[in-house]
Amino acid sequence: MNVARPEPGLTLPVDTLGCFARSFRFPGLTDALVFVFDLGGHLDVERLAASLELAVTRHHPVAGAQIERFGGLFYRWRCRPFEARAYLHGAYAEPRTFDLIREPPLRVHVGTGSLAFEMSHVAFDAVGFARVVRTVLEQYDAFPRILEPAVDEVRLRREGRLYAPRPADVKRNPGRRFVDPGSGRTVARSADPIVRTGIAGARGTLHHHVVLPLGVIREAARVGAVTINDWLAAAALTAYTEWNASHGSRARFASIDLPANLRPTDRSTLVAANVTGTFTLNLDLGARIGRYATFAEILAAVRTAKADADRDHRAWSMAPRWPVRTHPTEVGVWVGRALTRLMGDALLTLGPTLLLSNFGLLDGLVGRFGDLELSRLRVEGSAYPSWTLDAVSPSRSELTLSFCVRKSHFSASTLAEFAGLVEERALSPCKS
Repeated sequence: MNVARPEPGLTLPVDTLGCFARSFRFPGLTDALVFVFDLGGHLDVERLAASLELAVTRHHPVAGAQIERFGGLFYRWRCRPFEARAYLHGAYAEPRTFDLIREPPLRVHVGTGSLAFEMSHVAFDAVGFARVVRTVLEQYDAFPRILEPAVDEVRLRREGRLYAPRPADVKRNPGRRFVDPGSGRTVARSADPIVRTGIAGARGTLHHHVVLPLGVIREAARVGAVTINDWLAAAALTAYTEWNASHGSRARFASIDLPANLRPTDRSTLVAANVTGTFTLNLDLGARIGRYATFAEILAAVRTAKADADRDHRAWSMAPRWPVRTHPTEVGVWVGRALTRLMGDALLTLGPTLLLSNFGLLDGLVGRFGDLELSRLRVEGSAYPSWTLDAVSPSRSELTLSFCVRKSHFSASTLAEFAGLVEERALSPCKS
């Protein structure tokens, strides 16, 4: 396929106003998501730089763009001349906020025994970012042969065809509104957070990673007639109820936010952009299934709530109603900054109990690429709610759960203890 190579100076629309506003969240948090690999074999840095140039300029031009203001209040992406030093950095330490006025939304960290790709959520969602990383690795493996792009991302973005067709009957997300199923009366307007076991007022995030056997989880979900996502959500909520109860804290109103890929099915993993919707599941664990609910009861509640959300197409409730052909304005940025400054951590009360992102099976991200070998993929980022759980399957044998939590809610020791509880709840039903 012959796709024109974007030249420096090319301008493109920013995906959505909401995506750009995401970079203005809370003090001490970032807009970054990181894929970290263990590195084996031999890494040729010059070959990596050449592969980056080809991946960015021929396949994913937004990865080499910067935000610029134009027309007074508007924003757009502008592609810059490629310079390897703008992408290659030293060993990865922790996620850092991107200054997209001065740098592209992609960093590559080369360390001793590790390779990390870091992206800005303003430019990519997790699926789009995985596409960029896979392209770089495939080009590295094929080099000096030059790979052709699978799709023309410039054309898709300019024609407003990043999203699948919007369903006609989209229903609103419930927010944090918990409703009694009998009377229809609102019984709560906020979710119960995971109990605090960290340092009060601490800024920043902690990470912990657990590897599960994908085949075991997949088979258990199949037998239970649920998705892997349902299974993981039930395991996480079961651990949450037990954890809060053991620390004398309520765990009745549980709210989960789940991102959803809104790309067309024929391009579901091909386009590097931010094309994600989010829907919410609100579960009254006290009124419906008892305070000390079992895994099976919570799984049934999750499955029912998920079916309702799917039927109502709630993942589309915050997505644009029309194709994205215009540029967002600075007004949204002003609003985002004002909210974070005025309310700060008070906004946490409006957040979910858990943000659960399942990236799915991301084949082609671990293994051998020439003389380079990558293994043990894990995800790191910044927690908007007190507790974020990212699930990724870098191969057909492993499922990695990456816990990202606020330091104000967990210490390193309590996070390890809690992660072990989630692992145990995910696997213990598989043994019965």
